[in-house]
Amino acid sequence: MKNNSLLEKVEKISLAIKSELYDIETLFIVMTGDMAFSGSQVEYEIGVEFLEGLKNSLIKEREINIYIITIPGNHDCDFSTDQSLRQVLLENIRTHSTDIPSDKIIKEICSPQLNYIDFASLYTEKEHIIYDHLLFKKHLFELDNDIKIIFNCLNTSWISERHEQPSKMYYPLHLFKDEIRTSGDINITLLHHPLHWLDPINNRANKEIIEDFSDLVLTGHEHFPTYKQSLDFDGNYTGYIEGGALQTGNPVESDFNLILIDMDLQQQKILKFSWEVNKYHVNKQINWTDLRIGSTNSSVNENNEDFNNYLNDPGLTLKHPKKSEISLDDIYIFPDAKVIKYEVKLKEDISEYVNLEVIKEIGSENKFFITGEEKSGKSTLCKTIYKHYKLNGYVPVLVNGRDIKKSSIDDFNKVLYKAYNNQYSEESLDEFKQLPDNKKIIIIDDYDQNKLNNKFSLNLLANLDRYFDNIIITGNELFKFLELLFNDDTHEELLERFQKLEIMHFGHRLRAQLINQWNSIGDLETLDEKELISKNDYFENTINTIIGNNYVPSYPFFILVMLQTLESGESHNLAESTYGYYYEHLIKQSLINLNMKNEDIDAFYNYITELAYVYFEDKTIEKSKIELENFNSWYCDEYALDYKFDKYFSKLVEASILESIQETYKFKYNYTYYYFVARYLAINISEPGIREKVSEMCKNLYYEEYANIIMFLTHISKDPFILNEILINAQSIFNEFKPTELNDEINNLNQLISDVPKLVIDNKEVKEHRTQRLEMKDQIERSQNEIAATGYDIRDDEAKELDILGKLNWSFKTLEIVGLVLKNYYGSIKRTQKIILGSEAYFLGLRSLSSFLNMINTHMDSIVKEIEKVISEKGISGKVEIENEARSFVFNICTAMSFHFIKKISTSVGTDKLSEIFKHILDENYTNAIRLIDLSIKLDHIQTIPFNDIATLKKDLTDKNNLIGYSLLRGLVINHLYMFETSYKDKQRICNHLDISIERQRKINLMSNVKKQ
Repeated sequence: MKNNSLLEKVEKISLAIKSELYDIETLFIVMTGDMAFSGSQVEYEIGVEFLEGLKNSLIKEREINIYIITIPGNHDCDFSTDQSLRQVLLENIRTHSTDIPSDKIIKEICSPQLNYIDFASLYTEKEHIIYDHLLFKKHLFELDNDIKIIFNCLNTSWISERHEQPSKMYYPLHLFKDEIRTSGDINITLLHHPLHWLDPINNRANKEIIEDFSDLVLTGHEHFPTYKQSLDFDGNYTGYIEGGALQTGNPVESDFNLILIDMDLQQQKILKFSWEVNKYHVNKQINWTDLRIGSTNSSVNENNEDFNNYLNDPGLTLKHPKKSEISLDDIYIFPDAKVIKYEVKLKEDISEYVNLEVIKEIGSENKFFITGEEKSGKSTLCKTIYKHYKLNGYVPVLVNGRDIKKSSIDDFNKVLYKAYNNQYSEESLDEFKQLPDNKKIIIIDDYDQNKLNNKFSLNLLANLDRYFDNIIITGNELFKFLELLFNDDTHEELLERFQKLEIMHFGHRLRAQLINQWNSIGDLETLDEKELISKNDYFENTINTIIGNNYVPSYPFFILVMLQTLESGESHNLAESTYGYYYEHLIKQSLINLNMKNEDIDAFYNYITELAYVYFEDKTIEKSKIELENFNSWYCDEYALDYKFDKYFSKLVEASILESIQETYKFKYNYTYYYFVARYLAINISEPGIREKVSEMCKNLYYEEYANIIMFLTHISKDPFILNEILINAQSIFNEFKPTELNDEINNLNQLISDVPKLVIDNKEVKEHRTQRLEMKDQIERSQNEIAATGYDIRDDEAKELDILGKLNWSFKTLEIVGLVLKNYYGSIKRTQKIILGSEAYFLGLRSLSSFLNMINTHMDSIVKEIEKVISEKGISGKVEIENEARSFVFNICTAMSFHFIKKISTSVGTDKLSEIFKHILDENYTNAIRLIDLSIKLDHIQTIPFNDIATLKKDLTDKNNLIGYSLLRGLVINHLYMFETSYKDKQRICNHLDISIERQRKINLMSNVKKQ
C-alpha cells in the first residue's frame, strides 16, 4: 500500500493548486470513476488513504470546506465472482431496453460494485443527498452565500463488462427525469462514460435530458482531457469537461483538472495539470470566461426576498457563540410521527411510527394530515418541506388556515392566489395556474384555525381532494379526531385518502441529533471528535434530566431554549441549582408574549405558586371554573388584591401555564406544576406543617408525584432540612441488607459456571453504536407509553406494603435525587456533607443489588430447576447440557442485573466535578463493588482509559476466580469502547488484556480505520 506512486504525489497536488485557492470557500474533489483497477477492497483502502491525505494536506494550506463526490467506473467493478446470473440479466436488458428493470434486478446487476459502494459511503454526506438510487444520486450543497450547487451522479458503469465497446451500452436516464430536472444555481452532471459509449438511440435520449438540465458535464473513462461547449436552438449552454487519468500503469503519467467558478461574476477558469519530473505543472488552461448557465434552469417561480427570510426564520430568537444568525436549516431535524389509525386496536397491535422525512418522497398523489400539540413544530415542518419541494422542481404555496373563511373551491383559490402573490410575484401567477397539477404543492398550516364549522371544513377538504394532487395539512392535537365526528361513508372515504400522522416528542435519538447539530454549528470542520462527543454527552445528560419523566415537552422549541441557556453560561440565582434556573428560564420564556413588568412577574409567580399547591393538596389534576373563581376570591382577600378572574386566567392560558378544556382548567405542562408546588414548599420550609409534609413525601418517594416534587424541590432549595430528610430516607431503604462487596458473598453464584463466556466486540463505528442504543431507549419508552398514560399520578396517602420491585423503584428514585443534589451543588456543599451523600448513594445502590443477589442465592436450586424445565420443553436433550444451560442463564441474569446497578449508581452521581469525593469513598471502601463503580465513573468522564486500575482489578478478580466481577469489568470496558472514540492501538491493548476478541472488521470498517489513521 505504501509503495503506491499516487500516495507520494498527495502533497504535490496540494502545492500545485494552493495558489489558486486564496478566495475559494468550498472545494469539491470530484472523481468521475475508476478509483480502483479491479474493484478490490485493497485498492479502495489505498483510495481512502489518498483522499484523506489530500484533504488534510489541502486544509493545512487553506481553511476551506472540502467535499468529495464520486461515481463508479468500469474499473470499479469486481468481476472475480460468478457473473453467470448477471450476464443473463444484462442480455435481457439489451433485448428489452424499454422495459423498466425492478430494483431487485438492478441490485444484482450492480453487485460487482459492492466494494465501491462501501468506499463511496465513507464520503456520502446524507444531509446533502436529496435522491439516492443505485443508478442515480443527487447531491445538493447550499453554500454560505445562498448559492445552491447540484451534482447529478449517473452510474453508467452499472452495465459494464470486462470487455465493453462504444455504442453498445445502455443507461435508463428517463427513469430519473423528474429527479434530474431539480435545479440549483449551477447544475453539474457526472458520468463515467462519455455519451458516445451508449447505444445511438439511448445516447440521443440521454443527451437531450442531460443538456436540458445541466450546466457542466464531467466525464472520465477515455482519460483524454478535453473541454467543449454545446449550444442548442433554445439557447441552452452545456459545458463538457473530460478528466485525464490521475494514475496509470506508468508512475510518471498523471493528470487532473482544476475548475474554478466565481458565482458572483458568473465566470469560470479551467486548468489542466500534468506530472512533469517531480511536480505538477499547468499543461493547458482556459482563463476566466463567462460561465454560461443554461436558460432552462431558471424559473419564474422564485420566492421573493421577504418570504425567503420567513422560510429561513427558526421561529424563535437564537444566539450561538459560533454563528451570529441562526437559520432554520442550521437546526432543523425532522420529527418522528405516529401513524393514526381509527379501526379498533387489538391488544397485540403495535403502534406504527415513521419519521416525517417520508413527506419528502413524491408519489403520484401526496395527501397528509399532520397533527401536533402547541409548539410541536408544525409550522417549521411546513417551512422545511416547502423548501424541499421547491428545490426539487415543484411549486409549493403555504396557506394559513386562519385565512380560510369559505368552503368553495373558488373562494379557496382566492386565498391560494393571494398567498402565491405574497410568496412569489403577481407576474408569475398565470404560469402557476397553468402548471400541471402534480407540480403544485398545497400546504395549509393550522387548518383547525379556519372559520368553518365541522361540516363545511370537511366540504372544503373534499374540494381540495378533488382539485389538487399534493396536499399537506397541519392541525392541533384534537384535529386527529375529526374522522370520529362523521359516520357517513362519503367523508370516511375522503379521509382515508389522507395519510394521518401525529407529531411525537423528540426521543433520545432525535434529541441527540439536534444537540449534535447545535454543537457542530460553525465548527464542523475543526471540532475534535472526542471534544464533540464529550460536549454532546454533557448537553444530553443535562437536557434529559430537565425533561425527566415528561416534565418538559421534548419538542425542539423547548430543547433549543435549553441549549441556548446551556451555551450562554448566564449567571443565575445561587439559591437555586442549575436545573432550577433552566426551569425558571423556560417559564419566563412562556411569559414573553404577556409583556409583564418585573414586579408584575413576581406577583404572577406567587399567584401560580398558591394555585399549584391547592391542586396538590386537593389531589386533583383539574378544577372547574367555579372552583377556580372561589380560589381567586380567596387569593384576592388573602393578599388584598383585586384580580378579575376572566382576565387573570386568560393570561395563565395565554402563557401556557394552564389549559382550558370545556370549563375546566389544568396545568398544561408537568414541569410548571412540579416547579410551583416545589416553590411553595421551599418558600414555606420553616413552617412545621410544611416540614412534616416534606418528611412524609421523602418517606414515600415510590409515588411518582412525590418523587418528582422532591426532585424539583432540590433544584430550588438546598435547605439542610431537605437534604437531611432525603438522606434519612435513603438510609432506611433495604437497611436489612449490607451493601454487597461482590466478593465472598457471591461465591455460590460464581460457581454456576466454570469459565467466563467468550466475548467478541462488534467493531462498529461509535456513532452507530450510540444511535442503536438511543433507538432502543426510544422503543422502550414508547412501549411503556402504550400501556401507561404519562403525567403526574393521583397518590394514595395511605401507607402500603411494597414488594421487592416497588422497593427497587423507591431505591432508584431516591438514588437519582441524591445524585442530582450532589451534581447540582457540587461547589457549595461542604466536603463532609458531600462524602456522606456520595457514600450513601453508593451504599443504597449496593444494598439494593444485595437484596436481589441474596434472593437468587437463597432460592438458587429451585430457580435452576424451573429454568431446566423450560429448557427441556424446547427440545434440548441431555441432563448435563440442560443443567449447564440453566446455570449459565442464572449466571448471566445475575451479571446483567449487577451491571445495571453499577451503571445506575455511576450514572446517577457521576461527574468530573466530584473526583476528590469519589477518591475518598474508594480509599475508605476498597471493595470490588466500589472499585467497579469508580471505574465506571472514570470510563464515562475522563478522556483516557485507566489501564493501571483495570489491570489491578483484573488481577484481584481472576486470582479469586470471581467470574461475575471479571464479567462486569469486561462489560464496563466494552461499554466504553462502544460509546467513546478510542484509538485502534488502545482498543487492541485493552481487549488483549481482558481476553476480548475484536470481530473481523467488515469491509467498510477496514477502510474507515485507514481513513482515521
